[in-house]
Amino acid sequence: MEVIVQKNIAINLKIQQLKSVEYTEELAEIRDISKQAELMIVIGDKESTKTKELYDISIKGCNNAMIVEKIEDLYINYVERFKKVGIVIGECNNNELIKEIIEIVQKTKTR
Repeated sequence: MEVIVQKNIAINLKIQQLKSVEYTEELAEIRDISKQAELMIVIGDKESTKTKELYDISIKGCNNAMIVEKIEDLYINYVERFKKVGIVIGECNNNELIKEIIEIVQKTKTR
């Protein structure tokens, strides 16, 4: 299983406020990731406009997407069904949660 992680997550787990140009680039990257992935995981607040927007982009690209606001929202049995999982960040300032979700998905794929 391959895990595709949004660039700014892979480089460092700091979540930054993006300027509009950077945000446009981020959306383009997410569109690309969603076209490659079989499942998209959007980490963030389910009530956040940004998280919802990233979910909408993700579901258009690959037809399978989920929003994970807390670790209990991550259904491992469901994730295991897919060979390529994309992970993107919506509105979330919890770096530990982000890190934990990425680690769980990566471990799931190496079983």
